[in-house]
Amino acid sequence: MINVVCPHCLQINRIPVKEHYKKAVCGHCKGD
Repeated sequence: MINVVCPHCLQINRIPVKEHYKKAVCGHCKGD
């Protein structure tokens, strides 16, 4: 798992390394 900061709400999201980053959705604001 890696931590990625959402550019919309600046919250930290943990996503799998192998997941395609283009379809990663923020768990807080639902932005992509």
